[in-house]
Amino acid sequence: MPNYLPNSGPLSFSMIGNGLCSFTPFSLNAMSNVAGFTSPFSVSAFYGLGVPCAILKPFYITNETISSNNACYVERIATRPAWHDGAQPLPVVGDKVYINGAVLLPATIGGWYGMTLAYYSSVQRWIVIKSANPGVVFAQGSC
Repeated sequence: MPNYLPNSGPLSFSMIGNGLCSFTPFSLNAMSNVAGFTSPFSVSAFYGLGVPCAILKPFYITNETISSNNACYVERIATRPAWHDGAQPLPVVGDKVYINGAVLLPATIGGWYGMTLAYYSSVQRWIVIKSANPGVVFAQGSC
């Protein structure tokens, strides 16, 4: 991945946080954890870091559910910001999905998520993320 943060000079929490798809208030501990660093944490560790958000596309997802029906009609309002590395506006099979700069891992109940391009909107499509391939879209469909 190319370097997006500078190799030297000023480096602010907002530069780091925006690059890691983090949301304010920015925290050195939280951003370091997202980047995979171990303590003690320092801003200088971020110099030259390849930043995923510079190349990712934003969209919104629902909470995880157990089926496409639940993703589309029970949760149905997407409020969680997410990003993906695909070419389409919404992720498709094989794309990798990120939350706060880290790969979206499936939770324990099934890995189904509703998704849309607009915050607090009714979902248009659903995706499945499976534990065998964390963060990678396994299946997709329309609501």
